[in-house]
Amino acid sequence: MSDIQMVETQIQGLEANIHGLRDEERVLFKAQGLAEQIEAAKARCADLKSKLAKAKDALAETAQEKQDAVRNAGAAFAEAMGDVLAEGAPVFDVDVAGNVILGWQAPDGRIVPYAGLSGGEKAAFDPALAYALMPKEAENRVIIIEAAELDSMRLRETLERIAASDPDAQIIVNTCHEPAVVPQGWTVVKMEAANAA
Repeated sequence: MSDIQMVETQIQGLEANIHGLRDEERVLFKAQGLAEQIEAAKARCADLKSKLAKAKDALAETAQEKQDAVRNAGAAFAEAMGDVLAEGAPVFDVDVAGNVILGWQAPDGRIVPYAGLSGGEKAAFDPALAYALMPKEAENRVIIIEAAELDSMRLRETLERIAASDPDAQIIVNTCHEPAVVPQGWTVVKMEAANAA
């Protein structure tokens, strides 16, 4: 092989080597671009995680504020019921999921859901519930109570409590039992006397 041929062969080898190196350089540039994209994506991901954490905190704070507002409204509602309830205490709450809990805490401490109240317990509970649901700013405040299942003691106490808590309301109580004692300010209307006339 002549020197010229040998040099030409070397040149061809070097050119092939240069071509291979350029291919590797393109791959490295591409890898460098991918690395930069990965770093940018990591930064965006960290930023989004931070925003997500802040959003979760804000949501938890809002949920707590909502729960507190509902609890305060529920406490005011239960207090209004308690003003009229002859015995025991009303139970009114709304949990985080929005489930309404309505019931009665008996004098012995047991809590009875509304659906589990006996007829007499409901007869005592319903007037308190009606009273609490009636808007305080209503121009004509009327409460109608079905009290046939209230014994004379509960009936008297219910009448006294309602009249004391809302003297401007007109209260109509239906019962088949004449109260043993009519509280001051109440008028008894006997339907059989009204029907006979």
